[in-house]
Amino acid sequence: MLNVEMLSTGDEVLHGQIVDTNAAWLADFFFNQGVAVITPKYGGR
Repeated sequence: MLNVEMLSTGDEVLHGQIVDTNAAWLADFFFNQGVAVITPKYGGR
């Protein structure tokens, strides 16, 4: 089985200024394709 791990970056995401809706959208997309998504990770400077 194929696994995907997502990494989101950006100060606005790290500081909670915005909600990372892209990660939710991608996780749903990959799930519908039969690909397992490992918990998204967040990183920055």
